[in-house]
Amino acid sequence: MYVGFCLILSTVLILGNYQIVVYFEDFSVRLISPIAIDEIFQASGVYLYYRDEQLLDITEAWSIHRTPQGCTVTRIERNAPAFGALVLVETRQPEGATDIEQIEVHWWNQTPGAVGVAAASYTLQNGVIDCLRWVDGSELVRESILTPPTLVVSPLMRVFLGSVLPKVADKGEAMVFVPWIHDPMDADRLLTVDLERRSASALSREVIEVEGEEFSTTCYSYYSRTDDDDARFWVADSGVLARYAWNGWDVRLAEYRTEEVGAEEDEAPYPLASSAVFYG
Repeated sequence: MYVGFCLILSTVLILGNYQIVVYFEDFSVRLISPIAIDEIFQASGVYLYYRDEQLLDITEAWSIHRTPQGCTVTRIERNAPAFGALVLVETRQPEGATDIEQIEVHWWNQTPGAVGVAAASYTLQNGVIDCLRWVDGSELVRESILTPPTLVVSPLMRVFLGSVLPKVADKGEAMVFVPWIHDPMDADRLLTVDLERRSASALSREVIEVEGEEFSTTCYSYYSRTDDDDARFWVADSGVLARYAWNGWDVRLAEYRTEEVGAEEDEAPYPLASSAVFYG
């Protein structure tokens, strides 16, 4: 646990190099940890954000690999130049585990007054959520919380909703763990463990077209602080979230691949958040 978090701090404080891996037609994606040569590609895609049918300068690119030991590793970059923000997430789910057991989050934000740089590491084992946080030069803060019996893990990004929604719907309602990011200016709470009772329901079966690709899906409702009766989520039969629509927002899956078509690797330093241009 502590070793993993030291690695986080080395990348945030010393600004070590991030691996750039090209999977997508128009841009590359930064990763917290490099993809090992023996990891097996499972899937990749990118979520595009629309507001009132206008494409926004926000992307959420992701890839899933499997290690020789059977651990599923998911890596995501949410790149939002429009908001001066960048978030990297990496999760690990060991073979045979019923949910994710390790999460790392790296945060940068250029908004005046917001937390500029932060990192957190979460381990979920033996009935405990163990969190270590570092925020804008502060000392390490450790937080340990007992795991609720109906826990479902939802590590911030859209790609995880493809598995989160069926789990919550099967339970009727569940305590959902999401790292807290509701207010970028609240340094005391940013990236803390947030538990919220949520419910979900499978509403209908639908075939939809998203960014030129057809998906056979189940449409879900999801009730939380940020989603209400009007929010709709379409989960494809493959288990990936194909689309999410709510209050004028529309998040759509693009460039979805389940076979690797070639990856180009390079090493590039990541600049300070205060002067970064958040493009791939």
